[in-house]
Amino acid sequence: MPWSARCRWWLTATGSAVLANAAHPGLVATNIYHHAGPRRPADLLWTPAIRLLAQDADHGALPVLYAAVADIPGNSFTGPSHFAHLRGAPQLIDRSAAAQDPDLAHRLWATSEQLTGIHSTV
Repeated sequence: MPWSARCRWWLTATGSAVLANAAHPGLVATNIYHHAGPRRPADLLWTPAIRLLAQDADHGALPVLYAAVADIPGNSFTGPSHFAHLRGAPQLIDRSAAAQDPDLAHRLWATSEQLTGIHSTV
């Protein structure tokens, strides 16, 4: 059983009110896109795209805060509401089929444990 399923089982079995949710901030204009060194050809595209499409860091934090404090169901996924979920007010977002695949989640978890040498005890 993957770690996330074991945590859900433990939280449910103990009657915990803790919920686990996921969030993404969208495209946010921060220095994460900056790099040291000479300009690359991709910078010619990214710089104006970020200037035109990205939201500021304060707005990028909103989907994360929404996932943390809003009255939403556990196992929810939140992100921006506009322009391919790149910017806008936070909302609940449907997950892709791959993101909902328990077999894929188990393989990802097992691979992560193998690569890091850290094994779950839950």
